[in-house]
Amino acid sequence: FSSACGAFLLPCMAHKRSSAVHKITMCSIVQAAQAWAAAVSDVLTSKGDFKRVGLRQMSGVLVLVYARSALEPYIGEVATASVACGVMGYGGNKGAVAISFSLFRRRVVVVSSHFAAHQDKVDARNADYTKIVRHLHFHNVPTDKPQQQQQYEASDTIVPDSEGSSYPQKQQQQLGRAAGIQAFISKQQRKCIESGVDSLNGGSPKRGSRATAATDNSVAAASASSGSNGLDEDWGAGMRDAELLVWVGDFNYRIDSPTGFIPDRSDLEKWPLNAQLYQYVHKLISARQLEHLLAGDQCCKEMARGVIFHALAEGPINFLPTYKFEKGRESNSMQPFYDQGEKKMIPAWTDRILFRGSDA
Repeated sequence: FSSACGAFLLPCMAHKRSSAVHKITMCSIVQAAQAWAAAVSDVLTSKGDFKRVGLRQMSGVLVLVYARSALEPYIGEVATASVACGVMGYGGNKGAVAISFSLFRRRVVVVSSHFAAHQDKVDARNADYTKIVRHLHFHNVPTDKPQQQQQYEASDTIVPDSEGSSYPQKQQQQLGRAAGIQAFISKQQRKCIESGVDSLNGGSPKRGSRATAATDNSVAAASASSGSNGLDEDWGAGMRDAELLVWVGDFNYRIDSPTGFIPDRSDLEKWPLNAQLYQYVHKLISARQLEHLLAGDQCCKEMARGVIFHALAEGPINFLPTYKFEKGRESNSMQPFYDQGEKKMIPAWTDRILFRGSDA
């Protein structure tokens, strides 16, 4: 009897401890979101009169939208949504959170995302993108497959708007206007990709390699996978029907084949490819040769292939890589201190801002 009782009590005690830890963790996550919201509000109110439109949180992924108070009478239909792409496809540590609202009767969507990590996980990041665009859904936007959508919504935390938004609720929905296929990447990024070489596969430019095929087939690939308006036909209504879409986040795309990188394969055990690439990327950063780095940018290459961010544009990248800086050291454009740890994390532009324009 005592053995059976003990076998029963131990799992119960473990479950109680697990539940307590979960509650503490969730409380900490909510408090962190509120702290960020308060900090952003303090900065904005010091610059002018702003009001929070909405907030959505999923684990460590957070999106906040503010508008000038003068616009308040023209803002309505506020809704939030999320899609989880993390552990087992449902964890909230990866995925997207979004806020949708109408401004002058035009629908605006702001999305914040965190994609799969690690240098070689390009396909996993692309899969995160696909899942988000297909399954991000707002309760006030009609969808053809509402039941299918429900299984992809994360069991996350929604922090209420403490300011008590009184925006009028309207029922207006507008169809989006695409920016056009050729606006996927800026001329700067396109030029960089065209000059790239398939370094990791031998070090010489090859017709048909990933680097050259990216630009040669960008419009053709996009047209094949997209509708006439430049948007993927599999996009869900949540993002497809927005007239203004702003998508920000840590997309985790890395640099894998910058211009001129020719790996030494004579002794990969002693000098792994990652270590060689790490050293070469740092050399290009020191020389401020950003165009050579951009030639190996995974995000630019996948966009040029028509795989991700269909019909979204990105501004010129004329700044140093944003990942990954040394903790505890202050970096700036003149003296960046990138991570020097044993893992040799290769600097990259993991943090991006993409958009599709509007007349609003």
